[in-house]
Amino acid sequence: MWDSIKGDGPAGRRFALISFILPSLSRANQKVREATMNELATRTLTGILQYRLDRGALPERLGELTPAYVAAIPVDEYSGMHLRYTPDGRDFKLYSVGENLQDDGGSSEKIKDGSGKGRAGPADIVYWPPPD
Repeated sequence: MWDSIKGDGPAGRRFALISFILPSLSRANQKVREATMNELATRTLTGILQYRLDRGALPERLGELTPAYVAAIPVDEYSGMHLRYTPDGRDFKLYSVGENLQDDGGSSEKIKDGSGKGRAGPADIVYWPPPD
């Protein structure tokens, strides 16, 4: 890494620290986003389950949880829209579209991230149902 910076002259050396730190800041931002989403999803999941205990059925939509079970409808940090919720009889799905910003219907299958680095992540971040 340092050899390529030497060839960039004084400007390359001046910005070496910035180019070294930026990936770490990006990763820290990602971790904060994940922690926020996990907290929101846990609060929402608790609200859904409590609603079902109280009323004997799942809510048709997340809006039915406010304000008695959750303060506000949770916003997906990735899409800027609400978390995805699909009730199905006695069970339901609660998920985020995740890093690929596409609604894959609550699929947690691994997909390539498109960076060409060979990393794979889940299509969606599924909070419920729990994995088998």
